[in-house]
Amino acid sequence: PLWDAILADAAERFPDIVTTEVVAARRETLDTVSRWHPAKDVMQACLVQNDFNQRNVGFRETGEAVVLDWELARVNTPQRDVAELLTFTLDAHTEVEELLHLLAVHWQALADNGMDVDPGVYARAAAAEFRVQSLDRVGMQLIFGAAFDLPYLKRINRTVDHLVALTKE
Repeated sequence: PLWDAILADAAERFPDIVTTEVVAARRETLDTVSRWHPAKDVMQACLVQNDFNQRNVGFRETGEAVVLDWELARVNTPQRDVAELLTFTLDAHTEVEELLHLLAVHWQALADNGMDVDPGVYARAAAAEFRVQSLDRVGMQLIFGAAFDLPYLKRINRTVDHLVALTKE
């Protein structure tokens, strides 16, 4: 009910962003949550920053990441922060090959750091995280957009829907 109410509110406030097509796709995501969400439960959990976007993450010349603003941190799948970062940094024209490459880089980083994850399990959990991202985090951004000017709102909404479409089974 909460995500459906957030979606209905966003469609009313931002009809140019949350179009009838967007509403239909997100409702399908809600209606099928019992099919795709269990993929997250198979993944080993870890601490995630949970607001992992270019406002809170930077990279030094050495490649070292600097991550700020940990007040939203929680235990979740490693793909949670990747879903957030890719939603904010990619666009709705990203090719599936680029997305798969970026996810493979993340998968390899997990493996290099001792997290043995089957690639299929990883991919299904990543797909689930994009779906959660479309409902939860982008939904929250749509609520914030009612009170604050968020110039990126339209772009991330399109991007997350594109990422969901690219990861459909």
